[in-house]
Amino acid sequence: MVRWLLVAILLMGMPAAVQAGAFDDAYDALKAQSAGNLEKAIHLYTKAMDAGDLSSQNLVFVLNNRGLAFHEKGLYELAIADFSAALEQKPNHYPALANRGYAYMEFGFVEQAITDFNAAISIKGDHVKALKGREIAYALQSYTDQAAADEKIAAAPEVVVEVVIEPEPAAPEPQEPAVEPMVEPTVAPLEPEPEPEPVVQAVVPEPGPEPEPVVPAVEPEPEPQPMEPEVQAAEDDSSAVYDSAIVLVEADAENFYVPEGAVEGADEDSQDIVRYSAAIKLNPTDAANYIKRGGAYGNRGQFKRAIEDFNAALKLENNSFAALNKRADAHGALGAFDLAITDYNAAMRLAPGDFSLLMKRGNVYLAKGLIDLAIADFNFYIHKFPDEVEALMNRGYAYSAKKSYDQAIADFGAVLERDRAHFEAIRARGTVYLTLGQHDRAINDLSRAITLNGKEPEVLKKRGIAYTAKGFYDLAMADFNAALKINPNDYEGYSKRGNLKRSVGNLEPAIADYDAALALNPSYYDGYINRGNAYRSLGVYEQALSNYDTAILLSPNNPLGYNNRGIAYEGKGFYDLSVADYDQAIELRPSYAPAYYNRGNAQFYLGNYQLAADDYEILLRANQSDAYRAIWLYLARERSGAKGMVELEKTAAKIDTTRWPAPIFKLLLGQTDPQSLLKTLESFTGDQLRQKACEVFFYLGQYYLIEGNPDAAVTYFRRALGTGVTSYIEYNGAKAELTRMGLL
Repeated sequence: MVRWLLVAILLMGMPAAVQAGAFDDAYDALKAQSAGNLEKAIHLYTKAMDAGDLSSQNLVFVLNNRGLAFHEKGLYELAIADFSAALEQKPNHYPALANRGYAYMEFGFVEQAITDFNAAISIKGDHVKALKGREIAYALQSYTDQAAADEKIAAAPEVVVEVVIEPEPAAPEPQEPAVEPMVEPTVAPLEPEPEPEPVVQAVVPEPGPEPEPVVPAVEPEPEPQPMEPEVQAAEDDSSAVYDSAIVLVEADAENFYVPEGAVEGADEDSQDIVRYSAAIKLNPTDAANYIKRGGAYGNRGQFKRAIEDFNAALKLENNSFAALNKRADAHGALGAFDLAITDYNAAMRLAPGDFSLLMKRGNVYLAKGLIDLAIADFNFYIHKFPDEVEALMNRGYAYSAKKSYDQAIADFGAVLERDRAHFEAIRARGTVYLTLGQHDRAINDLSRAITLNGKEPEVLKKRGIAYTAKGFYDLAMADFNAALKINPNDYEGYSKRGNLKRSVGNLEPAIADYDAALALNPSYYDGYINRGNAYRSLGVYEQALSNYDTAILLSPNNPLGYNNRGIAYEGKGFYDLSVADYDQAIELRPSYAPAYYNRGNAQFYLGNYQLAADDYEILLRANQSDAYRAIWLYLARERSGAKGMVELEKTAAKIDTTRWPAPIFKLLLGQTDPQSLLKTLESFTGDQLRQKACEVFFYLGQYYLIEGNPDAAVTYFRRALGTGVTSYIEYNGAKAELTRMGLL
């Protein structure tokens, strides 16, 4: 048996904030674990880690201890993941090495277990747990001499696992949680690029000899799922054709065949189905024929019929590796991931040395969103087969899904070291670069991919997005057009091309593209959001609101719809409705920065300056060099009768004084005068001049209000409206000020 040696935790000298946070959770978890309450222990360890307050040393201990709790519950893959994470933090942590060795043995990976025990013993030669574990592993591998030698060294009554949590170092004052980067309401919402799709194959089982045998719980065999009526009828018809095509040549199942022309368009799988159906009629107790026919059904995409055959085979031979493996593949293809994992685990116990099952199970974990477990399976496989391209690709996809982009790039790069022309790796790495905003690298990789295969519209669209970000609008338009020529029914392609048109001010052509996208997919959320944005930029607020309403109906838990509808309400002057929408967006996602900014603006327009200042202060805490948030916080405090100069001076010291809006800072700080600020507009032309003028006129109006000159303020607010830049918050701000003065 395994017991824990609990070591007291010294709390003296620690700040109260630390004592009451992650450290206390870890300590309570330790007590729960020692009392055998594993569920509570796992919950508290997880809570402690999520808080992010643990030192590196204590994080190692918590990961190791939670791994032990998972091990005790029989969740060996989760245990391995925790022990591995602990070893990433501290590679010479011998308790985690020994513990992972035991977990490996549960899976039947005895050689990996021996490797871990060796490593633990090399660090601490008298570590009883590692010596006992290696003794068991040697015995399992029939290394009798080595096992006997370890038995002598490790003569001890029981295994002791030390669980130590050290006190946290003194911590700085707790910081406010960071909010997401601000998104200006004047900018159209960017559509998130889809994550690279994992290569989903068949799924893999769990290995499983154990130092102290644990009998895994076996779930009852799932009943075959009833097929959809349409599918059932079609499959019944095909089976009738197969039955009618059977010709008996001799009373021997091997000689059943499909006569030429008996089944229209018959392929090899069709003939196999007929052949094995006949064989089953002759010998219904032969599991092999059910497995072969199930495989043929699976090859034809008839996965439900395949599963029925594999079920029949397993009733005849309940330990059939082939039936479990193939049924897992079929479950995975149907999206029944839990059933697939169960079957792969069972198959792995029958054939613990079959590493292909790790690849398959990793793919199913990835498809199910269990990213860490997927990575753990791919790691095992790659450790055994380091040059296996498919495993490197799939682990790269998993790292990308986890947002561990550097590791994803490394895996895709490793594939390209082995095959410089690997299209999928080039495309996947280009997609990651695009996600990171490394647009030059993205364009380079995506262009290479297009050279290899110019018929992939998704690659063309991604390069179009990268070109748009670089300002190469003609090249971007060419890519979107080419993608739509390949696939004229691609609703996302129309939406992305619409975004490009909107970004250069071609609003009505952009709306036409959004119309095309929504005609192809009336449930396309982003299409309604983007069309609403285009109508809002045109000042057609009723149409904008209608589109946002539909988007909210489609996805009521997405804060974006509420945020953008709030902006449209602002455009109509309905600031109370705006605040209500921003409140809803923040309730759905408390870290949603755009809603804090926009709610602050709406409160400012309503004259609720202190409430506005509260929201701006949250944003400025998250990014102390955010120039515009500092300006609006200053204005809100000054208008509320408080003093805002201190925060403005702090931010001014952190911004680039050669870039916009530095001239506005100088005016508010008293370092320049209004005429000098107006003179800065001479360096702009065209649309940029109108946009910058809208800002300058609004902030001059605020400057004169604070200085006690409302007449001058009114003049500049009117000039701000005269620019016609309706999508700018400064335009809405000027409109709100004039309305409150009774001048609109």
